[in-house]
Amino acid sequence: MLRSTSLFERICMVEEGKCSNVQGSNEVAESIMRNLKACLNSHIGGTPTRMDWGLTFVKDMTLTAYEISQKLRVEIKHQLEAFEPRLKRVVVHHQPDREASMNVCFRIEAELAGENSGKWLAINTRVLSNGTVEFE
Repeated sequence: MLRSTSLFERICMVEEGKCSNVQGSNEVAESIMRNLKACLNSHIGGTPTRMDWGLTFVKDMTLTAYEISQKLRVEIKHQLEAFEPRLKRVVVHHQPDREASMNVCFRIEAELAGENSGKWLAINTRVLSNGTVEFE
């Protein structure tokens, strides 16, 4: 499997003339997915420099299943709007998980911003009972 380049590596490559600073929509989507995986699999308060980075730990919630799904939906939307500037018009839909009732599923839809404006990204996620967010 190929390792993706970091932002710092891409900046250096552009400065050295080894590549252009324009990315295709597939590369942007992959980069966004990496960022979302990092953000949504972090827990609030776990990053000293950004205490608002991540989601509330599911096991810390003393709510009904419906209330948990609504709270997570709002938190996911907030995280995407706050920490992923390459997305705009973010919509997060709750979807029941027919396979496991203890999991909470969401469909995230957003338009790419910037040079890729007009292209949409759709992501299906599943929040497991241990708080891990899986992406399909």
